[in-house]
Amino acid sequence: MRDVTTLEELTAALDASRAVLFFDVEWSQFAARSRQAVGDLERAWREANVAVAVVFHRLDLTDPQGSLWFGVRDWLARQAGPVGGLAHGADGALVWVCGGKIADHVSFAGSVGPQELLERTRRAFAGGR
Repeated sequence: MRDVTTLEELTAALDASRAVLFFDVEWSQFAARSRQAVGDLERAWREANVAVAVVFHRLDLTDPQGSLWFGVRDWLARQAGPVGGLAHGADGALVWVCGGKIADHVSFAGSVGPQELLERTRRAFAGGR
């Protein structure tokens, strides 16, 4: 998983044709549970879908006054649908992004089983194949 620490890295991640963004918060036990689930998903995806390139990114949103947090919040505000609160929670949200647009999201990745996360990734990036 690539760490995103600057606005430039965030922009590059959002511009990718396929990206998975994990919203991490260091002090949260929920985010720690989600961190494990996302790591497992990344390994499973690489094993099952070598032909479909997806980059997994970890965004540390621990500092709610940091430029990265504001950048994520502003990007979410421009998205269609009720996703603005994803950056405010400390549960470890997971967002599937296609060309800067949200294809899918969960607010607490640690509460979703590994098969469902893998299936959601397939639907977001490979049309369910």
